[in-house]
Amino acid sequence: MNTETNISLRHIARVILPVFIATALFDAMFWDMHIGASFGVFFAGIALLILGLHQRTRPRSQTLLFVTMLAVSCWQSAVQLSLSNGIACTGLALALAGTVLQPNLIGLWERITEVFYGLATSFPRWFGLAGSAIRSAGDVSVLRFNIVKTLTKAAWVLAPAIVLLMIFTAVLSSGNSVFSLWLQHVDSIAVHFWEQLNLTPVRFLMWGFVATVALGIFHGKLAPEYPRWWIFTFPRVPRPDFKLAALQSGVALAALNALFFIVNTIDAVYLWQSSEPPLGVNRSEFVHDGVNSLICAVVLSGIVIAGIFQQEDRVANNRWLKSLSHLWSLQNCVLIAGCFKRLSFYTHDYGLTTKRIHVAFFLILVAAGFALLAWFVQKRRTFNWLLGTNAVATFLLFFTIQFTDTAKWVARYNVGRWEKDPKKILDVHYLASLGPGAWPELIRIASRSSDSSTTQIAKSYIFRIASENPDNDWRATQTRRATAMELIKDYASKHEPPPTDTSGPMQENQRD
Repeated sequence: MNTETNISLRHIARVILPVFIATALFDAMFWDMHIGASFGVFFAGIALLILGLHQRTRPRSQTLLFVTMLAVSCWQSAVQLSLSNGIACTGLALALAGTVLQPNLIGLWERITEVFYGLATSFPRWFGLAGSAIRSAGDVSVLRFNIVKTLTKAAWVLAPAIVLLMIFTAVLSSGNSVFSLWLQHVDSIAVHFWEQLNLTPVRFLMWGFVATVALGIFHGKLAPEYPRWWIFTFPRVPRPDFKLAALQSGVALAALNALFFIVNTIDAVYLWQSSEPPLGVNRSEFVHDGVNSLICAVVLSGIVIAGIFQQEDRVANNRWLKSLSHLWSLQNCVLIAGCFKRLSFYTHDYGLTTKRIHVAFFLILVAAGFALLAWFVQKRRTFNWLLGTNAVATFLLFFTIQFTDTAKWVARYNVGRWEKDPKKILDVHYLASLGPGAWPELIRIASRSSDSSTTQIAKSYIFRIASENPDNDWRATQTRRATAMELIKDYASKHEPPPTDTSGPMQENQRD
């Protein structure tokens, strides 16, 4: 076998093997199954495949960091699967793939985008792989040994043994009932295995799709030495008349600072001091409807500051411009605090929802963005740095909130608020739609001595949940759900169900 053929065959094997394993793992974990711990097992398997292709060099510190964070996220999927957990696992797996499979690239952005490029070009890569296989097959045909002859000789060698085994197995099974029972058991296992394969067109399409995605990751091609077209540094905006540019920017920042000062002063009087809007302004509109517009204003402010300080250094290094920018950033932070205050008022009046918690998370992210923006302005960082650090901050937010149980927070707050003031409305239908995190609070409501409609609805939901047939397969394991289900089963076993089911359909509540 010549050297070029040997290298080509090894390359094909190094590509096909991880693609096959990834496809088989996806099928075993997800096909016709409820997702739970299987999600983490799948991504752990992908990480092992990636690390198995690691070059025999000392791993980067980033590699160890990504492996650790991915391991924690995979474990969390067995505790409670969520959108943030899925984003964290996917993002970390792609970052790990870029770090390990593209060691020739330096920056994290370059490595991750190369993985995305591989995914985008995954389907055409099949043709290149097939071409390599055909060329290798042509070379193999002229090698010193003939594969076909070798296989034929092996068949002739094994044929007598196979025939004799079949004859004596049939004879011995008729004379030994235990041996016959074993054969029947093996036969039933084989038949059951074949029936469980469920080889449908949809499954074949799924295999093809997953294998194509896996090929985009494990294609085995290093990025070229020259940078891709998307790897560039955003240029500074040239301004021929830099004095005019500085004057325009300064006037704009001063005017916007004045406008935001007026808005923040209004909030200081009517939001922070009196907590009540002036006559003619609806309280709901003041504390709730304005949040979206204020968030839009804050985000737009960040874009404007970034744009102003993307001008050339002669403009952006102006000390007064930096001071006005920092003042405006500070006023935006005050505006963000006002959004938090509005959310707290609306939550006090109408209860807590998961959407309001997510808005609070987003506001925290925006505040962190302004801190990065201030550093960008003061230290004259590049726009690439600003985008990259904000992307990392966004990912860290998703990585963090995957461990939170927002449904539990919402349910506990709303039930406690209702217990303090029974006149307030408690939306039990919404609590039930939140899932396992809210189930202990349903039990808390149903355990109250009062026989109100609220307790009856809670009892109806409890018995409906208790009557569900959970998937006991380990792949669907989620410990938070299992623990909450034990509480539900225990309550249902000790109490009588309500006479009628008053719970209604369990639908996701769409309140803001």
